Amino acid sequence: IDFALSQPFEQGGCSFLNRLYVIYISSKYCKSYKVNEIRDLARRSISEVLKYKNNDGGFSFNLKKAQKRYYRAKVSRGGSQSDLHGTVMFTWVLAICYKILGIDNDWNPMKP
Repeated sequence: IDFALSQPFEQGGCSFLNRLYVIYISSKYCKSYKVNEIRDLARRSISEVLKYKNNDGGFSFNLKKAQKRYYRAKVSRGGSQSDLHGTVMFTWVLAICYKILGIDNDWNPMKP
């Protein structure tokens, strides 16, 4: 938890999600450890995620541009639009943040 909390926010869906997911799972086993810091991270994470949100309601994997390739498959032209990978990653981040903050929802942060 300490190492993950000390990491900076990284750009893009996977790096952003990976750090938060590690903290979320770890905190389930250390329920009273650094609760305030984890909650602060969740609140900051929601603010950061909203930077990736587009007018269509989805998210871009990268700031202000869609992911061009998923592995080797071309999935978009990379314009300022939402993409499936970004939307899944950042929706997952929101589910984790809501669970950490105790916001009532039915989302399961274990699987997107």
